[in-house]
Amino acid sequence: MTDKFQLLLEQIGLPLDVRSSSAFSAGTIEEVVVHKVSKSWEFTFRFPETLPLAHYQLFKAHLLNSFNQTGNRASLRLVVDEPDLDIKTLQSYYQEAFQEELCQSAGFKALFQGLEIDFRDKVLWIKGPKALDSVHFRKNHLPNLVAQMERFGFGKMAIDLEICQEMTQTMEEQFHAQNEEIYQKANLENLEAMEQLSQMAPPPEVAQPSFQEFQKTRPAKVSLEKVDITPMIEVETEENRIVFEGLIFEAEQKVTRTGRVIINFKMTDYTSSFALQKWAKNEEEAQKFDMVKKGAWLRVRGNVETNHFTRDLTMNVQEVQEVKRDIRKDLMPDDQKRIEFHAHTNMSTMDALPTVEGLIARAAKWGHKAVAITDHGNVQSFPHGYHAARKAGIKAIFGLEANIVEDSVTIVYNEQDLELSDLTYVVFDVETTGLSAVYNLSILVIRLASLQRI
Repeated sequence: MTDKFQLLLEQIGLPLDVRSSSAFSAGTIEEVVVHKVSKSWEFTFRFPETLPLAHYQLFKAHLLNSFNQTGNRASLRLVVDEPDLDIKTLQSYYQEAFQEELCQSAGFKALFQGLEIDFRDKVLWIKGPKALDSVHFRKNHLPNLVAQMERFGFGKMAIDLEICQEMTQTMEEQFHAQNEEIYQKANLENLEAMEQLSQMAPPPEVAQPSFQEFQKTRPAKVSLEKVDITPMIEVETEENRIVFEGLIFEAEQKVTRTGRVIINFKMTDYTSSFALQKWAKNEEEAQKFDMVKKGAWLRVRGNVETNHFTRDLTMNVQEVQEVKRDIRKDLMPDDQKRIEFHAHTNMSTMDALPTVEGLIARAAKWGHKAVAITDHGNVQSFPHGYHAARKAGIKAIFGLEANIVEDSVTIVYNEQDLELSDLTYVVFDVETTGLSAVYNLSILVIRLASLQRI
């Protein structure tokens, strides 16, 4: 055991009997990555064999608690030379994976944590009913489980689902039994209620509560600021009263023949995207929702239903609230701010979206002294960039990402070894003025001849 590793174990207060055990006797610190701004420490430890689960849990708890007390965060990753692939060890670490950050999805954890596993043909098989074999789990959650098992030191192993017909049948039987139980209970309660009503005398007349009293007894509506946000990627069917939060990247208003206004917009929370719509009685009411515009960050509540026209899931929005988000900042000291030497604007087709004005404004807001514009094969952003940089008080560096000439094609004839700075020469722009290369080429030759005579 190296001195550094021994020192760390003493620093975090790991009990002496544990750190002197064979499990930690040959442990080493493989790598430490420190992020000064976020105050986080990423440790990679190497062990010859897999740690017993109890030792891993104790080691992790002491490491994280020790760094938390100093205002820092710590995370750990294990590299094991000879991983223990015994099924009992794998089963215990499989269940432990759902206590880690990567596998904290509530739905994934509830359905998968209690399942049994098997390991054969270098594949970790999870035994489960057919209902769990879905694209959602395979795409969004099993890769996280693979990454977590790798962090435990088992390497990047393949993980797959093994459909168990017995579990599938049991789940179906339980589902039908629960439905039947609910149905019978409802019938029984209905019969008991009818019998009680028949034995009761007519109740005396009771004054109906006023509208104000009724209003007071209604449950208070939960503010949008206190509700739970639903990630868009988790919504795959129709649902009621859910809340999304995200960025609007497309919005439009339409006035119907009856004078009603429909606001169609699209929103993303970067897990997925959704189409949404909001109805207003008239244009005057629609003005209350002027925050629904491209680039705005909103929190919305509504019902997700299938749109009969688009055949896609669409949220019918009931409430809208604008959310003020902290804009990303450059946290480096003023004398250590970076300068971007390779920035693209929307003049670079299929490669960038921001305008040159927006890009320069953001660089200025971050305290950058300059920014270089290097669009693909054009300089169309230069005029606007020049004025925007003067207005923002920073330097605009104008560049170009040019296309390389095919060097297998001869473009120079009768070449000579001369210094261009000592020569007088003509630079000409070659363009076609029509669709025929033959006829346009003859026009070009005439122009070159006239230049030579001059």
